[in-house]
Amino acid sequence: MAAHRQPLNAQLLFDERGAVRCKVRLTATVSSVHDEARALIHDLSETGLRLETASGFDLGETLIVELPFVGVVEAQVVRKDANSYGCQFVTPVSKATVNAALLRSRPLRPVPSKEADISELVVGVNPSLEQMAAWALEFEEVKGARGFQLLGFRKAGDGVISAMVLKNK
Repeated sequence: MAAHRQPLNAQLLFDERGAVRCKVRLTATVSSVHDEARALIHDLSETGLRLETASGFDLGETLIVELPFVGVVEAQVVRKDANSYGCQFVTPVSKATVNAALLRSRPLRPVPSKEADISELVVGVNPSLEQMAAWALEFEEVKGARGFQLLGFRKAGDGVISAMVLKNK
């Protein structure tokens, strides 16, 4: 994945788990003994992370998470809600590791300039969730590195899914 030069837009959260969690938007590869998938990491701390993926992992399962630009970490699934998984690191990571991931996180909300171009790109006709996720990951790695931001998706009456994208000039 290419390095992003966009400004960081992260949020610190505190809760009963005791560790400061940072809201991020990072794509990662996650694998277990049964499956390997791409995932979106929503928050990260020194003790764990929350990720979203279409793959089905079980409570208690140990995952190998490849954090972009950081490295490989092991995490155990401790919470599960639909496609969202709360994971506790087997060995806590350093604050420097969390900070490195934060620096690579893409902004949570696109901030258009006065000269921004918003356009639509066709994703496909009635694509599956997996196809849309693969498209979004490829978009992030290729166009995201060139300053494009994904705003959302639109479905036409004929089933064509288009992505609305922003490009600041």
